[in-house]
Amino acid sequence: MKMHSIQLGCLVGICMGILIFSSLVTKNYQTVEGTHNLDGNQTLSYSGNATGQIGFGETVEGTIDHPRKIDIYEFKADEGDTIIIRASSYSGDLFAGVRLRDSTNNILQEARSPNTAEMHLTLDHSGMHKIELFDGFDGTKTGDYCLYLERINNPGSTIYMDFGQVLDGFISKPAQMQLYAFPAIGEGCSVIRMNCTSVDMWPGIQLYDPDGYLIAESRSFDTAEIRITFLKAGDYVALAYDEWDGTRTGSFRIGLFMDTPGDANGDKVINGRDLIASKMTMLDMIESLMVPPGVDSNGDGSVDGLDLIAIRKIILNV
Repeated sequence: MKMHSIQLGCLVGICMGILIFSSLVTKNYQTVEGTHNLDGNQTLSYSGNATGQIGFGETVEGTIDHPRKIDIYEFKADEGDTIIIRASSYSGDLFAGVRLRDSTNNILQEARSPNTAEMHLTLDHSGMHKIELFDGFDGTKTGDYCLYLERINNPGSTIYMDFGQVLDGFISKPAQMQLYAFPAIGEGCSVIRMNCTSVDMWPGIQLYDPDGYLIAESRSFDTAEIRITFLKAGDYVALAYDEWDGTRTGSFRIGLFMDTPGDANGDKVINGRDLIASKMTMLDMIESLMVPPGVDSNGDGSVDGLDLIAIRKIILNV
């Protein structure tokens, strides 16, 4: 009987030890940001302030430095805002996991990826929203991440483009995108092209119409290109980014051109809104009008190898 009492006492002691240890571990893996839940169905119980604030057009950096940690970033938005969120994991074994909650803590959308998780949506309510960053694999991985937030209808950071322009750009952090805006011109068409001048990056372009809808996307290892037919008046938005895995950085060039030759705005002046403003298109056109030296192709007495009258007619549309 004494032996049985000793064994029973040992068993009770072991069970109590396990319960205490389990409680300590659970407490240790709860952070001030909340308790991790992979399915996202459980409402988080916050016991402290958010990790930080993030503004539109910003890219912030952070670290998931222990299992089951969640970092939370807050931002204020209005009903009808169209937003894009990107999260990239670029060190450790962290899988990018990102979740968006509204002001009442309801989950609006969630995305996960080994490299870059992305979501874009139009908000139904105004108020403070929360972005949660976590390991999207099994909640136990750790590593560094970058988080990017932008608003399409009223961007926080915009570069305006005109037709015929070629601009230099730079992606300085993982997940980051560069936003360009340009107006629709009549009922014409245009082409937007991007190529990377850094060897690590692959070019990617997303195109949004004036209502904030994603209408086209192009990805490539050398040159990304989108042909645009203007169906709505207003500003169109193009987002340039690294297409490889969203984590690469470097420099690129992006240009906007009219798709067909002609005088785009009817003033018969080459003012940057015509396809002719594209240097490559101008060269192609001139080369097509070359004639053998010594041949007067149009009877103007010129034998210099260029049909100058034909060039003038095309450029001025006369």
